[in-house]
Amino acid sequence: KEASLTFDIVIGETSKLNGSLNSEGSIRIDGTVEGNVTCKGDVIIGSGAKINGDIDATNIEISGDVHGNVYSSGLLKINASGILTGDIEVKSFQINEGGVFQGLCNINSGGLSEDRKRKQATEPPVKEAAKAEDKKDTPETKEEKTEEKPSQNKNNRNSRSQKNQNKSQSA
Repeated sequence: KEASLTFDIVIGETSKLNGSLNSEGSIRIDGTVEGNVTCKGDVIIGSGAKINGDIDATNIEISGDVHGNVYSSGLLKINASGILTGDIEVKSFQINEGGVFQGLCNINSGGLSEDRKRKQATEPPVKEAAKAEDKKDTPETKEEKTEEKPSQNKNNRNSRSQKNQNKSQSA
């Protein structure tokens, strides 16, 4: 998808914003933002821009310097001059040669729900570990266990065939 060409908010090269930025439309940032950026449209970060905060938008294109977590329900694109230091949770991800990404990556092809993003931002990591413990007997983990059995059987078949080969060689 291509980013929209009209913007509701434009932060110019010589502008600096301290605080959160919220928009129902699209945003272009060529200056400096010290705070979170949230919009329902697209966010374009120009090559001279500096963002110190989280970004939450549909499509995000980074050509500047971003320090913060990024949430995109569409495409996150990091151009050759773009630098992103922070974790991402996106539907689709593209990074051009020369672009820099340093952080954890979660790509979810089903898109992101607002509730899920907000919940993850507020839950402490300890609760995530507890959830993993609770998940032990769920249908998903039972499927994973049954998936392991065929590979174990394959190993058993391989060891049996090796024993049979050894027997035939010694005979």
